[in-house]
Amino acid sequence: MRKSSLEAHESIKPKKETHYQIIKRALKKIGKPSMSKIIATHTPLSYHEVARRLSEMENKGMVKVVGREAKVKCKPLLWDLNMSL
Repeated sequence: MRKSSLEAHESIKPKKETHYQIIKRALKKIGKPSMSKIIATHTPLSYHEVARRLSEMENKGMVKVVGREAKVKCKPLLWDLNMSL
């Protein structure tokens, strides 16, 4: 990894938990499984920040993939809160 990539990675670490909470609130507000681009529109975060945090949240068991959006050509993932926690 390049030095600039490592610095960027380190700079985001303190913000991750806050981002997780923002994304969880957005998913609750939306009330149904949603694509990361839709989730981002309900947060102050960029689409890229949301997409990166969602994959981390999935690894932690906070969210889960529940399907794919059939109405969109590339069929992006649909994310929802993991209510089993």
